[in-house]
Amino acid sequence: MKTLFFSVIIPTYNRAGFISKTIDSFLQQTYSNFEIIVVDDGSTDNTRAVVEAIRDSRIKYYWKNNAERGAARNFGAARAKGDYLNFFDSDDIAYPIHLEIAAEAINKLNNPDTFHLGMEIKNKNGKVERRIKNIGIKGFKSLLSQCYITPNAVFLKYNAWERVRFNETRLLSGSEDWVFFLQLSTFYNWIAFDSIITSCLIQHENRSMNIASGKTCYERATCLYEILKNDKAFIQKYSKKQTRLIFAEPIHLAALHYALEKKKGQSLKCLFEVANMSFKKIISRRTLAITKYLLLRW
Repeated sequence: MKTLFFSVIIPTYNRAGFISKTIDSFLQQTYSNFEIIVVDDGSTDNTRAVVEAIRDSRIKYYWKNNAERGAARNFGAARAKGDYLNFFDSDDIAYPIHLEIAAEAINKLNNPDTFHLGMEIKNKNGKVERRIKNIGIKGFKSLLSQCYITPNAVFLKYNAWERVRFNETRLLSGSEDWVFFLQLSTFYNWIAFDSIITSCLIQHENRSMNIASGKTCYERATCLYEILKNDKAFIQKYSKKQTRLIFAEPIHLAALHYALEKKKGQSLKCLFEVANMSFKKIISRRTLAITKYLLLRW
């Protein structure tokens, strides 16, 4: 455990107002054997100045032309020296035990290829909205129906990233995490070591999912479908029922965004597509929310 080395890869784009807190949360870790690789994905604000003002030899800063998070994460991973990689968003916080618990998990799980820790989601006022912990063996089943975890909580061996990299298709942006996890789970066991919360996602109005539209969600759903249906290893691993459940999720999300935008026809069209793919997905709280918006707004 003492020689285990982590590479924390932080992609960022115009997050000068957040990133110093994210980096500082790692500089306060109880486990100190790590490097921080900040990949500035073409920021136009003063992100560079903010990062370079933090004096710590473990921090490495790179600037590149904008190509979205998947490309930024791969860029950082290609320069990593760690035994394990942790991709962490630049507007979130790692609690002081984040890397210590990861090292404990690696020891107890006998060097797993990949695993995830527990995490929580807070609103911008600091109130906890959701805790993701004690998933256990249900994690893999949950992964097939939705992206219930973020890269903040996921650790993987460098060799696992070499085998399964983030998809860099710009149109996929917002779902590249889920595609990455699904493709990882094609080759490796999906393990939850999540009895303890070690990081926090902070909700704010500029997060990518909060500024998505029905159109972008639907385009992303189509992109996800094309990528996974052409992945031979993925198709061989999962049944048709499982793949339909996966493909229904982003279309279901598009239906919600269309309903919020008062686009009844597009929302209903998406709901019919979801029903044809997975009736299980239709029977959900999200469908109730969509129905409420449709009824209230027309």
